[in-house]
Amino acid sequence: MKLSKVNAAKLIGVSRQTLYAYINSGRISADPEGTIDTAELLRAGFTLRQGECQNDVEPGRDLTLSHVQVDTYREIIELLRQQLVEAQERERAAREREALLLHMLRDAQQQSQRLLALPKQAQATVSVLRRTPSTVPEAWERILAFMRRSNRPLRPVEVQEALGLATEARYSMKRMVKRGLLRRVEHGLYEPS
Repeated sequence: MKLSKVNAAKLIGVSRQTLYAYINSGRISADPEGTIDTAELLRAGFTLRQGECQNDVEPGRDLTLSHVQVDTYREIIELLRQQLVEAQERERAAREREALLLHMLRDAQQQSQRLLALPKQAQATVSVLRRTPSTVPEAWERILAFMRRSNRPLRPVEVQEALGLATEARYSMKRMVKRGLLRRVEHGLYEPS
């Protein structure tokens, strides 16, 4: 229902100056004719006071809402409440994710700082620990164990025949030299580091 600004101010229980302030701030919108719809007042969050301006309304117009309108407004309000709860839940989840990521970032930074602070000797120890047999392929572990038992430098062919390897041992042994697990004594002879 369309109301004049005077009747709209009475309906929501504020002065005309206050109503004009709401219109100027954009809280309430008026039609080009200068009238204000009751739906606009409800959208802005005002409670309508029916008894005070009913006499000033055009004859034949009733301010009471039908049951259908009331039910519709209740459904809208319930939908808005549900959307608000969902938005708050999304915001809470986003804050938790952000806190977790910040925590992970701090941990990574602290770990980096600790590694940078290690003296060179400690860094060498860390690199040796990374080369333990548990981090190398099983075939490499077998080659390394066999070579340690032999107590002499061996050729890849000898290792391959002794262990019955399916692939050529020379390729594995060259990679083991690069990883620091074996040492090349001379061309074609290797021993454990």
